[in-house]
Amino acid sequence: MDMRVKYSRILTYLLLLVAYFSHNSVLYVENKTLFNIVSIVICIMGLMYVQRSFSIEAVIVLVYLLLDIIFVRYISGGIGITIWLHWFIEIVAIMCAYAIDKINFFENYVKVIFIFSLLSLVGTFIWKINPELWCAKMPLHFNSSMQYSGFSFLYVSSNSIDHLGRNVGVFTEPGLYQIPLNTAVFFLLLFRQKIGISKKKWGLYLGTILLTVLSTKSTSAYVATIAIVFCAFLMTNIPMQQKMLCLASLMLILLVAEMVLKGENSIVRVYFIDKMFDANGLNLSVGNGKYRIRTIAYVKDVIKQYFWGAGYDNYNKYIEMKGGYLSELVGVECLKVFAYLGTPQMLTMYLGIFVMAFRNRRNVIQFLLVVFLYINATMAQTDIFYPGLVAMLFINLGEYRPVRGKSGKTLINMEKKNVFLYKKNTYKNMLHIQ
Repeated sequence: MDMRVKYSRILTYLLLLVAYFSHNSVLYVENKTLFNIVSIVICIMGLMYVQRSFSIEAVIVLVYLLLDIIFVRYISGGIGITIWLHWFIEIVAIMCAYAIDKINFFENYVKVIFIFSLLSLVGTFIWKINPELWCAKMPLHFNSSMQYSGFSFLYVSSNSIDHLGRNVGVFTEPGLYQIPLNTAVFFLLLFRQKIGISKKKWGLYLGTILLTVLSTKSTSAYVATIAIVFCAFLMTNIPMQQKMLCLASLMLILLVAEMVLKGENSIVRVYFIDKMFDANGLNLSVGNGKYRIRTIAYVKDVIKQYFWGAGYDNYNKYIEMKGGYLSELVGVECLKVFAYLGTPQMLTMYLGIFVMAFRNRRNVIQFLLVVFLYINATMAQTDIFYPGLVAMLFINLGEYRPVRGKSGKTLINMEKKNVFLYKKNTYKNMLHIQ
């Protein structure tokens, strides 16, 4: 194998690992400075390798955010380069991995997620056998008041009451783990023709990742998966649709049966119904919803006072002045940035990103799904550029739109054949279908 090809493969997987662990993993939280230094070096190596192949849209967004941070720091203070460097790592890592090997990007991403899914399932199974022994024998990790047991680069179990027994992978909470998991489900279901693996492997990957999603017991995870599967039904014309419909029906039957058998302790009741409904019907202020509603109220107040951006320090001071607790103000980061970085600036940025995603769409259904997945994740978490979301927003998914031949048949199988040809031959022999 050519040395350049070996180097590109190693660099691709290094970038994907950087992107994966930058999702607020325990490894990242414990070693922020070292992680950022190593990640920036790997990202620079990626940029040097791809050069002009790197996404111009990603460059524009990063430059725009940097200029906005400088502007807000000048008028309000309380915000620095650290947050921009984190966004730089998240965006550059995933987009460089894509630019290095566009043909195999979906497959490379899914393989990484599959391996960590398998590790987390095995780890969760062992933990459930004897939690006390696991916690006694495994290394301990700390994040504020949270405690984790395990190896931060492979799998950890959360020892907090809210997350006990839930699969968090290598992350600080299950809601974070669901983002890369559901990104992989998105690629597997909507871009099957671009993943050059056998049907047996495809089924193994999808089944393992779906099982991992289920083990997170995360409401946002379930909502995202259901949305992806539903949109996949709407978009696909291949016989696999019938198999997926049977799988979805089976999962629904199992969930209903589990709810009937376990009653108030069922997954559906504890992690979905009880978080969204009370005795009077729909109520988003139950569970963690009350904290998010309180956060939104504070954000509105800060925006009124600092229309062009408050920065982090002024935002935090305002919360403390109102008697609020910063630790309780969870999620809704996609709205918080309006307070941090200014309402006009963030409106412009979001408009630009969503217009770009619309132009890059495979179809309208896929575009609406990506927007929904972005809102679902960033309303629940504390970042706006998780690499999985960046991939769905920034990559030109329209390039992978199935086309129809003269016979009217969709040429998906021909595209899949092209992926295998690419692996055996050089890029020049690759048949490309527009």
